[in-house]
Amino acid sequence: MLRTTLYLFVLVIMCQVMLLPELALACPTCFGSVSKHVLNTYYLSALFLSLLPFGVIAMIVLVVRSSSSNNANPPNAD
Repeated sequence: MLRTTLYLFVLVIMCQVMLLPELALACPTCFGSVSKHVLNTYYLSALFLSLLPFGVIAMIVLVVRSSSSNNANPPNAD
């Protein structure tokens, strides 16, 4: 039941995104906005999305490293 509800929720969100793209107003090129604030926000989001893969890789490395150090030093069973 929970899985069906989750799928339905995701389906509704995807339909909203596909059918109402004008609500996002994400691209200054598409909408002709040249104000300084919109362009700075566009550049900041492009920078964030460019650096995001490095952050994901770093988190994976940290998780693997911490799990391997936890397995190498198991607690004493006193």
